[in-house]
Amino acid sequence: MKKRVLSALLALPMLLTTAPAAYAAEPATQSGGAEIDWPEPTCTVDYKPQSDTVSCEFVEETGDAPAKLVYTIQEGAEGDQVLELSKLADALADTVQYPGDAAQFDIEIHNESGNSYRYKPGSFTLASADTSGMEQSELLPVLGYDGQWIPFRFTSSMVSNQMLKDLFNTSSVNISLEQIVTLYDTLAEEGYDSLTNYFVAWYNKKNSTDYASFDAIMAVAPAFFEDIQKGNAMKFSCTAEQFTELEEAHPEVMRWAYFPSGKGPGDTFQLKWPESGLQTAGYDGWYQSMFAFAFGDDMANLSTSSSGHTSCHERGVGDYMEGTDLWEQTDAYFRGDGQALAPESGSVLSYSGKWALDGPCIRNAYANYEFSFYGSITLEEVGPVTITPVDMTLYIGGESDYWEDFAEEPLPAANSETPEARLPAPHFYVDGGTLTDDQLKELTFHGTGEDGTEKSWKLVPYGGDGEEQATGEDGRKIWDIVSTDPSEPDASCLYFEDPECTISAATDNIEENQSTHLYATVSVGDSNTSGAGNNNLYAMADGQKYNLDYGVGTLTIRSVTNDATGGEPYTFDAIHSAHSTVEAAAGDTAAAETATDGGSNAGVVAPAGTEYTVNGHENWAMVGDEQPSILFDDVLSSYELDGGAESEVGQTMLEKAVIDNADALGLDNPNGRQYESKYFDLVDAGDGNVWVKADRQLVIYWPYPDGITYETAGSYDFDVFHFTGLHREYTTNGEVQAMVNQAAANINNEKGGAASNKTLSLQVEKVVLTEHGIQLIVDQDRYGFSPFVLSWAKKDTGGGDHGGGDHGGTTYYTLHYESNGGTEYKDERYKRNTVVELDKEPVQEGYTFTGWYADKALEEPIEEIKMTSNKTVYAGWEPTEVPDWLNGDDHFAYIIGRDDGLVHPEATITRAEVATIFFRLLTDEARAEYLTETSPFHDVAPDAWYATAVATMEAMGIVEGRAPAVFDPDAPITRGEFAAIAARFDSDPYHGDDRFTDISGHWAAEYINQAAVKGWVEGQPDGSFAPDRSISRAEAMTLVNRVLGRLPETADDLLDGMITWPDNPPDAWYYLAVQEATNSHDYGRKADTVHETWTGLQPVEDWTRYEQ
Repeated sequence: MKKRVLSALLALPMLLTTAPAAYAAEPATQSGGAEIDWPEPTCTVDYKPQSDTVSCEFVEETGDAPAKLVYTIQEGAEGDQVLELSKLADALADTVQYPGDAAQFDIEIHNESGNSYRYKPGSFTLASADTSGMEQSELLPVLGYDGQWIPFRFTSSMVSNQMLKDLFNTSSVNISLEQIVTLYDTLAEEGYDSLTNYFVAWYNKKNSTDYASFDAIMAVAPAFFEDIQKGNAMKFSCTAEQFTELEEAHPEVMRWAYFPSGKGPGDTFQLKWPESGLQTAGYDGWYQSMFAFAFGDDMANLSTSSSGHTSCHERGVGDYMEGTDLWEQTDAYFRGDGQALAPESGSVLSYSGKWALDGPCIRNAYANYEFSFYGSITLEEVGPVTITPVDMTLYIGGESDYWEDFAEEPLPAANSETPEARLPAPHFYVDGGTLTDDQLKELTFHGTGEDGTEKSWKLVPYGGDGEEQATGEDGRKIWDIVSTDPSEPDASCLYFEDPECTISAATDNIEENQSTHLYATVSVGDSNTSGAGNNNLYAMADGQKYNLDYGVGTLTIRSVTNDATGGEPYTFDAIHSAHSTVEAAAGDTAAAETATDGGSNAGVVAPAGTEYTVNGHENWAMVGDEQPSILFDDVLSSYELDGGAESEVGQTMLEKAVIDNADALGLDNPNGRQYESKYFDLVDAGDGNVWVKADRQLVIYWPYPDGITYETAGSYDFDVFHFTGLHREYTTNGEVQAMVNQAAANINNEKGGAASNKTLSLQVEKVVLTEHGIQLIVDQDRYGFSPFVLSWAKKDTGGGDHGGGDHGGTTYYTLHYESNGGTEYKDERYKRNTVVELDKEPVQEGYTFTGWYADKALEEPIEEIKMTSNKTVYAGWEPTEVPDWLNGDDHFAYIIGRDDGLVHPEATITRAEVATIFFRLLTDEARAEYLTETSPFHDVAPDAWYATAVATMEAMGIVEGRAPAVFDPDAPITRGEFAAIAARFDSDPYHGDDRFTDISGHWAAEYINQAAVKGWVEGQPDGSFAPDRSISRAEAMTLVNRVLGRLPETADDLLDGMITWPDNPPDAWYYLAVQEATNSHDYGRKADTVHETWTGLQPVEDWTRYEQ
């Protein structure tokens, strides 16, 4: 039997595709030139040739080892790799020749690519096909599965020429190709629905019998026929007596016998007709079952049909269609345990199968055919699961000796029994590539310990499930890796500097003026080892294995100075006030008494409800044994002046910077004052002194200098200067000096004013003298606390303004900003004749700022003012217009609430929900113009409830994807993304400086500034905007209402009978915004033309017509 590699193939209906596909070749003409009306193929398959980066070698059967195909994914291969199985047809041609013959084979796959691969679920394909090289006149189209026409060579041994002569009513035994093409049409014209049924009629006519079916013809065999030995391929061996009796008694059966070697007693013979095929579908069915396969031990035994004939197997090529049980079993077998091929690891994927031959049970028919088949599997590239320790910063060390017990040993872990030597507990980013968040939650890690036992670990969301889970850089979720066995250690993080993964704990390693950056690696097991004791580590998700890769994190160790207590840095626990506002907390004397130990120490009082986040990440909250504490430390020696004038000996660079910039700071006689430099920051003393940040202003108490008490403090003039952004990563004199100079170039002398939007700046803080120390209310912005300088001097008893006036003889005047309902600014003091640029841009809900004016009537616009006396400037405003595309006239409900009867104002809101909100708020004209259901986003399904909204808003240029074809509809939307959507409705570009401290360089900065100018968005109390933090539903409703001018002023502007929500109490800051967004109503404008009063309630709009 001849078999060739596929050139055109039968398609399985499961793989219908609109892409170019291969199918049986259609000869244009028959021999002689006449055109042939070939039927159109109705089922095609996407033919995937073997990848160029895959080599294949056939290894012949040897002894007990079956034949096998050895595939190698070559070095440098990328992306999907197709492995064509068709070579089996060539390789096993001489092994499987007769119906019933079977051959075992193995498949081995080696990987040398440098990437990881695994079987791609659902990629198994098996189909029968024609072969190339046959003459057109020898092709017969036979109808196969789902109307696919299969060309194959027609021979007279398959069908009696006499029968065809009768069918076509011709005297010639040579049936033309044109007649063969119309075989089934002719049968239908004669009233027959199959070739089998016509054969029965023709047989009865030729033999003067009246059999009703082919079964009846075959049933005439005598009982002793069952005793004849049956061999492979329907071969029958019999005695001379049996042969004679069979030939004489049943000539109608023996006429279909074939004798390969001769005709006579003792010879073997075969039946010509394909019994199983003709019993069911005649020639329409057997071709599909020409080759039978089984993959895997559970399918190794090729079962037979109910007739019991060993030649007719049930598992044919046609049975391997997607959706069939056999295809599902085979696909599952190839998936196996999901083991990926590690790059260049020598690992091998192995599969076992059987090949058998089925079909017409007559060998000379096979000899006249050229059959082929197409089979393939695809391996997909799978990225490893990458575990990366989260970067962390901590304070530790100094000149103290409390590490000496750990000399020459790895740094102690978070669970060390020596609390003062602890490192913070490690946490991890886990990148699963294509794994979803739900799959990540089920991800497990496995390995073999030094003792040979199997160990496993799982992921736990750090901070809590869902929205409670902490996030770090770029919104990446943070995880803990914990053992599935509580008695086993969790995954630990080792911080190391040298190749042995240890650092010396000697005091000269982390010196008093040194900050050491140490890289981090992951170890599963003993926290004081490098992890080498755990072998064969891998991850598992949904039954699939993934290799592990390890990212690099950074542990930044900030030094502290030695103190009088013997080595531990000055840290004092934060005390939480009973009051929720910082102003009230500043007056909480009981909290101050506790925080400062009666005024003897530095202290911090935090307003009630203050939350702390780790490393400045906005959504990485402290969890567990929280112990927020203030670090109150001397500045490092690297801040000391290196040489200089004798008057500068003992001064720090910080103090000199204050003296050198005294005029800009409003400081008189700077050289006659005293100075003290301190370094403040917040740490979690319960977690290795890791750096943390508070989400609001804090009240700081600085102890009075030696010799000064609360009773005598009133006779002194105190000033505090904050060098923002100057952290302890700057470890040399040169580095520190450069940073100090940069900070001094950005001075903000507004006492207690908003922090500068510069990374490095010099800020004048407002001080209040209390019985517990010098009180500061400090913003811990994104740059942390950093160094402060306290300056003091005895007050001049000869007079002068010392309570906010002059420090000496220089004349100062006050500039007052009258914002007329907008952002309030504190008064500013300037030297006489100073020209002040009026660059502040206040915001006000519902209004757009038009500039500053010199007069209350707003008739004299000005951009700068000269301080020749105390001055007042006035803000001008105009109502903000609703953008053209949005419907600001009809106040219908655009938020409907959720199925639990709540509106969830403090929950996040998804990108899909936001797109839907703005889609609902379009004018009818805008919606009709841009309405579409087609978007470029692969993750927006056409039948998704939000599909039309997303597609329409994308077509308008209002929403954008997070990647070219990725919208990420279910992800929470960030404040920056929401501001950008709102701003895209406005055509007025923004020109000017950033209006918030944390948006410089951010992709949405221009949009945020643009929305802020319109009064649509506001920042945080510390002057930041937090663009990457998820926006809450209440914040989103507030912004939308501002854009649309939907602004009730008080609860009295609402109506009884409106929809209310259990989770929207009247005293909530967002109460009015939520009620406005969730109630359809009529309204009238108030006298200010901005605010509204409701006049009637309307039913909620039905938007389901766009969500089908």
